[in-house]
Amino acid sequence: MKTFIQKLPIRHKLNTIILGITSTILLLSFIIAMVGQWQLYQRNALQELRSLANVVSVNSTAALMFQDKEALNRNLMSLASKTTILKSAIYQPNGTTVVKHNKIVTGEKQYNPLEIPELVQRGHLINDHHIDVLQPLIVDGEKIGYLYIESSMHELYMMLLKTSVYAFLIVIGGLICAVFLANRLQLFVTRPINHLVETIKQVAQSKDYGLRVQAESKDELGLLATGFNDMLGQIQLRDEYLEDQVHERTAQLQKTMNRAVVLAEKAQEASKAKSQFLANMSHEIRTPMNGVLGMAEMVLETELSTEQRNSIETIRTSGESLLTLINDILDFSKIEAGKLEIESINFNLPGLVDDVAQMMAHRAHAKGLELIVDIAADLPASVSADPSRIRQVLTNLLSNAIKFTDQGEVVVQARKGEDRTDPLQICFSVSDTGIGMSADEQGNLFQPFSQADESTTRKYGGTGLGLAISRQLVEIMGGTISCRSNHGQGSEFWFNLPMKKSTGTRIVAKAPADELKGFRSLIIDDNATNRQLLAKQMMSWGVEQSSAASGIEGLTLLHQAIAEKKPFDLVILDMHMPNMDGLEVARLIKKDTNLSETKLVMLTSVGIRGDAQLAKKAGIKIYLTKPVRQIDLYNSLVALMKGDQAQGDELITQYSLEKERPCFKANVLLAEDNMVNQQVAKGVLRKLGCQVDLAMNGSEALSLAEENQYDIIFMDCQMPRMDGYEATGGIRQHEITRGAERTPIIALTANALSGDREKCLAAGMDDYISKPFGQDRIAKILETWIPGNLQVQPQQTPESLKRATPPMEGSQNNLIDPAALENIRSLQTDGADDILTRIIEIFIADTPGQLLKMRQAVKHKEASIIRNIAHSLKSSSANLGATSLSALLKDMEEKGRQNYLQGAEELINRIETEFNLALPLLRMEMVNHEPS
Repeated sequence: MKTFIQKLPIRHKLNTIILGITSTILLLSFIIAMVGQWQLYQRNALQELRSLANVVSVNSTAALMFQDKEALNRNLMSLASKTTILKSAIYQPNGTTVVKHNKIVTGEKQYNPLEIPELVQRGHLINDHHIDVLQPLIVDGEKIGYLYIESSMHELYMMLLKTSVYAFLIVIGGLICAVFLANRLQLFVTRPINHLVETIKQVAQSKDYGLRVQAESKDELGLLATGFNDMLGQIQLRDEYLEDQVHERTAQLQKTMNRAVVLAEKAQEASKAKSQFLANMSHEIRTPMNGVLGMAEMVLETELSTEQRNSIETIRTSGESLLTLINDILDFSKIEAGKLEIESINFNLPGLVDDVAQMMAHRAHAKGLELIVDIAADLPASVSADPSRIRQVLTNLLSNAIKFTDQGEVVVQARKGEDRTDPLQICFSVSDTGIGMSADEQGNLFQPFSQADESTTRKYGGTGLGLAISRQLVEIMGGTISCRSNHGQGSEFWFNLPMKKSTGTRIVAKAPADELKGFRSLIIDDNATNRQLLAKQMMSWGVEQSSAASGIEGLTLLHQAIAEKKPFDLVILDMHMPNMDGLEVARLIKKDTNLSETKLVMLTSVGIRGDAQLAKKAGIKIYLTKPVRQIDLYNSLVALMKGDQAQGDELITQYSLEKERPCFKANVLLAEDNMVNQQVAKGVLRKLGCQVDLAMNGSEALSLAEENQYDIIFMDCQMPRMDGYEATGGIRQHEITRGAERTPIIALTANALSGDREKCLAAGMDDYISKPFGQDRIAKILETWIPGNLQVQPQQTPESLKRATPPMEGSQNNLIDPAALENIRSLQTDGADDILTRIIEIFIADTPGQLLKMRQAVKHKEASIIRNIAHSLKSSSANLGATSLSALLKDMEEKGRQNYLQGAEELINRIETEFNLALPLLRMEMVNHEPS
């Protein structure tokens, strides 16, 4: 109502106020008049009835004493002449009717007035339709009877109706007069206001500040008009001044804008230079890092001693840590630019947490720390999120925990969050017993290039990027991250992430879940957290368990169990315990004839060279390094309790457990014009169990895709006749026309940070791989996009991986990267021709002709041909480890892309020289090579 009134014009508001007041006064007057008339009639009618009752009662007293009913009837009949009298009667004191007289009233209930106490007490009673009067008949102070008279109120109602009609007509007339007067009188107020409003509208529309309002009175409205005119005058003067200022400032602004355009162009050039620098840095750093990691991976597939394998694993994990640091720098740049994308991939959550802990275990063991992994039993095994980013955050938090902890333990936990709705909330936490932080120091956390205390940076090192990137990654994934810490009492970092349950992920197969049910185990470990975690795992596997905090307590429990004829089937020992370590406990158990049959398992936090052999001599059957994957521990125990290892002398370690390698029964289309890259990719896919069809260009790929049904397509982006983007568009259009299911298309490109990923996804591709790529990367892509085709096969033993391939001698000036050649050798399948020899032959046969075409293109300044040839040769050279040659070809490709060919002739000479230097080294790697 208030809003409605506020929207009304002022004249309507004035009319509303006047009419509202007038209507209220008239209505109140009408009500007061009606109430007054009602009360006055009642009072007059009652007085008249009492007077009649007094007269009749005086005349009826003698007749009642002598019971002269005829006289009494005459007295009552005298009341009949009054039209309002409905009933009259004379009653004896006991309520007996002596005489009565009623007018005909149909349907009215008869009653005795002496039975109404209020009427007897007051002598009168006013009802809705009649007035009752009860007059006592008194002789010498004694009541000898009562006179009852009932009078109708019909006349009152008729009189009130007439009065109401007259009053209503008066009210209507008053309102009409009020409306007329309001419309006339409000003009004295609204007319000057309307004039002022019209002037304001004209000024707003025409911007003519020379207009003026005519003052019609000397009241407040006149003063308002005068003030408005003065304001217009001031504005007119100001505009004249500002117009000159605008011309001056416009000229200055134009100069500033011209400078801004120049600066913007420089900023764009700087941004391009930064992107190019990041791309170059990514390529230059990743190339040697891939060599380190690839060589370590190749060596791990050969037969090694435990000590050698631990050393190579350390090299591999350290290289991965360095690669993680490099990725942090690149990720920080991507996050700042808003280019970082989050994936949604099905993966095994417990396996990911175990992998992170295993990767960081050597660092914890080197400092003598207990690294404990606690994964909730109700955690879903298969979830959908971004595993690489979760791994990145966990690795960073765990690395910091180990870095700032000198003694004690580091615990990694994974639990369901408090909010268990869909999407599922998973809570990860990393706690330690390290130096901790004060409340003030915690304020500096999660900020780029900063730590809680600069002194800790000097002591422990670090870039200060890790926590900042972790916070941004968690928030991008829709989660929260925080920290709880007290100075000197350790810290706990935790983060919650929303995930979704999924299916399709696979883990290493394990024995049936009830294989250990019914066995009894004793856990001997001085760390309470370890004991609780192992006890929980044993209970989940159906193993009855007890625990002891020291060797002495454990030996006591073993002898007590023998005495109770409930011996333990196995004992799980911690290697390093105070007073008596695990080896001593094991020796004492084996020396005791009553306990010698008990099977022993050793878990160690610090893997020292020679400890495994000492454990074997002490009678220990299983030797594993903490943190132990649950599946590895379970499979080890099953092998010990159910398999032949129980009777053999071989020591079960994490390296002797049979693993599984992925095998994809899939039909794959590979579109790649470069023969070397084609053979490498084909070898990788066939190694993973795929059936591969080849296409030399986009047109051929489109034809094959239309004729056949493929599970997945790998598409090179730059190909002759039709590139990968056009071919992808054609395939997608064909799928829409035929109503076929969408086939995953994976882009293959040699560019790292130049925006190719976004371009590929926009073209209809589903994922992206940069060259050169390894077997693990292809396997992850296949597992992500065609998980239904995944099978597992036992991985070949190191002995079966041996080949009679001549080791590569030291290359001159590091022309060939051995790791790249070993990557190709790893694709070799039994009974097939040597794959490395075949790829080198193709490279040697194809490259000279390509270089000749490139030289001719340089001569004729055909930039597009130069770019395509250099791009093709760049990736094939990188696949064969010719890193220097690949770098020169990359420079040539960039010249072709920018159509800047200055110095191209000199560069083609260097490329040919580099190729001729690499040629004999590659020939030496061919198995049929005969030295000249």
